[in-house]
Amino acid sequence: VTFPAQTKNLTDDHLRATVQHGERKAHDYDIVYEDDIRRFLGYVVVYGLTLDSRPQTQWIADILHRHDIDGTVKMDFLDDYELSAAKDQR
Repeated sequence: VTFPAQTKNLTDDHLRATVQHGERKAHDYDIVYEDDIRRFLGYVVVYGLTLDSRPQTQWIADILHRHDIDGTVKMDFLDDYELSAAKDQR
């Protein structure tokens, strides 16, 4: 998955730094599998690196801070929430 609209104004260095920071943040939340990290980076691109600390994205923080589920389940929950929210907007 690519995000051309969200990344078109970023320099290669800024994009690289964002990916590296996002990968570290993913690991902090026990998101360790490559596909899950890729999904997490998609959220970073859409919501920003502060996705886990802003009131507007509290739903993301609530899922990421859970200790009773692994990284794959966290990403599944994020995806499910997004899908549900998109359906509600129709």
